Amino acid sequence: MFSKEVKRKFRQFVKNYSAMPKRSPNLHCRITERGNARAVMAARAENGMIAICRSGMDCDCVQYASVRIVPVPVSIVAWLKEEDEHNQWLDGPESMWIDQPSQHDDEESYRSADRALEAYEDGRSTVYWGDL
Repeated sequence: MFSKEVKRKFRQFVKNYSAMPKRSPNLHCRITERGNARAVMAARAENGMIAICRSGMDCDCVQYASVRIVPVPVSIVAWLKEEDEHNQWLDGPESMWIDQPSQHDDEESYRSADRALEAYEDGRSTVYWGDL
């Protein structure tokens, strides 16, 4: 099948390839993520401002929703790094989306509800996700 020379070259290539520093396997995904985030921010920006909206529930079954109106980030890389750090400290599921500031009344708002306490008071053994 393969000559001895081809097998030797292949083994040498594999040996050298495994010693090469590896690039992140998610490199292309991160580049695409940056481009998508920048495009969404540009589409939703009004007068240089965007609305960062979050909705989620923590490990104690406290459901929350928040809106913050902030300037469009200058560095998308720094903004994504901050998002990654924020996501590391989450205690439960959270959704984040970028919206137009004109869609929201307040510059900053936060609403929450203790769904575990509601279930206890209603005599239910199940926690339900509700509207805020």
